[in-house]
Amino acid sequence: MINFYSSIYILLMIISIISFFVSLFSSKSLSFNSQLIGYLILILAIMMLLVMIFKNLLATNSSFFEITFHSLPFIFMLGVICFILYTILFYKSIITKGHLSNSYYTYDMITLILMIIQTFYILYTDLTNERFKNKGVMPKIMLSLFYLFITCVTITSINMYIPLKYFTTDG
Repeated sequence: MINFYSSIYILLMIISIISFFVSLFSSKSLSFNSQLIGYLILILAIMMLLVMIFKNLLATNSSFFEITFHSLPFIFMLGVICFILYTILFYKSIITKGHLSNSYYTYDMITLILMIIQTFYILYTDLTNERFKNKGVMPKIMLSLFYLFITCVTITSINMYIPLKYFTTDG
């Protein structure tokens, strides 16, 4: 059952990466829709991954600190994705019409590339690390790198939000 469950969230992550790649190389309307689909599918995959982590850690009678330590990066990632979803849904008309500065598109592309890298990193960790396969936890060094990715994505998503809130054009 765990192999089936892990194959589902791996497949969802791959689908979200494909959707992000479509978004990088498409027009405004298609890019918006593929970003939206990619983020929603990634949320499903991360939630499935969190359920698996909680299940494995609770089965081994882990401490609250250990459960928090191993699940917090994914919870932060969910929070950042929800912030990005809020941003792109709240400013949907501005984004699809293209009434934005170039800095929005720059930070949007950087955020998408960082999300792709971060998702590849999760997939790489899942597919290559025996500890993650057996116990459902990442090694501490990989968690540290994951925190670094989350911090970078948070900064770029905030920088993506600023032009949406404070700078739009009429043309």
